[in-house]
Amino acid sequence: LGPIFSKFSAGKYFADSNSWRYFSNAILYITYYLPGLFESNPLKGTVNGSLWSLPAEFSMYILTALLGSMGLVFTRQRWCWVGWSVVLVIGLFGRYYLNRVRMGAPIVFWATSLTATLDVGVYFFGGAFFASLGSGFKPNMGIALFALAAMFVLPIAVLSWIDAFVLPYVVLTIGLARTPVLSAAGRYGDFSYGLYLYAYPVQQVLCELIGHTYGLTLPLISGFALTLGLA
Repeated sequence: LGPIFSKFSAGKYFADSNSWRYFSNAILYITYYLPGLFESNPLKGTVNGSLWSLPAEFSMYILTALLGSMGLVFTRQRWCWVGWSVVLVIGLFGRYYLNRVRMGAPIVFWATSLTATLDVGVYFFGGAFFASLGSGFKPNMGIALFALAAMFVLPIAVLSWIDAFVLPYVVLTIGLARTPVLSAAGRYGDFSYGLYLYAYPVQQVLCELIGHTYGLTLPLISGFALTLGLA
């Protein structure tokens, strides 16, 4: 996309150090900018904003491996849920501290905000907790729908302490439900991650090509079709 849509000539584009710095994304040191790209779009210069989550996800895998190597999870499946419960509670207090108590500049490590990582990390901990229950996790669609409705009416002060339980439960319940349409679609593979990663650059390209005065319907339909094909 870079040399095709950049406003710079190919020579100037490839001579710019930012063109090569973009490859730092391969080691999860996230950068969003390519020279001369999408500069007339409302989100100027940003190639793929979805990449921000990759270091956060990878850090969760590292944490899981560390916990496993220390024998805090996995080794005794019967008590594995205790370890993830403790991690979840620590994560919730950490999120509260970073968002509500701590003032000043955000803590950034490897080009990634610790606050943003913990904001989404608590949902990983919640999902890991339910996974650790094994056969003891018996999702109920009625409970999930009730919990989902409750999320819209509960005060934020309450929701911020229970959402890491509620949202993973809802998502897992719906995701594990066997329905004819979803089960049939799943036989071709899981397109969800490809949809997540490719949607942003596809939308930026469409905005560059057709502008941003067409309303919602045309970009939404065309963007989804192209993204699904790539996924």
